[in-house]
Amino acid sequence: MLYLGVHGPAAKIVNEHTSFRPFAEQVKQVSGNSPLFNYGKMREDLLYYLSSPVTDISSIPRLQQSNALLLIKKSQSQTWLQKFPEQKVLLEMETAFEPYQLIGRAANRR
Repeated sequence: MLYLGVHGPAAKIVNEHTSFRPFAEQVKQVSGNSPLFNYGKMREDLLYYLSSPVTDISSIPRLQQSNALLLIKKSQSQTWLQKFPEQKVLLEMETAFEPYQLIGRAANRR
């Protein structure tokens, strides 16, 4: 078994690209009091950093609220956005692994 540890300035760079904390902080700023929904299996560390309720959905009706926001894996979002053209990508996690997006109605956001 090989164990690799990163220390010093490199640790900060690795943490920013492997942690869900920066994305979760952005989601909290954008979402405010809007209900958050999740489509698909969500990473536990993303839930931890959000520290707010996130409702899992597998169907559409609950997202008909105009201020509802959806967390979704980038690999699944294009299909979702084709079905619901009124919704847009509001935030995107910029990492090399399992990137997530926050989707909502653009008209209700800045």
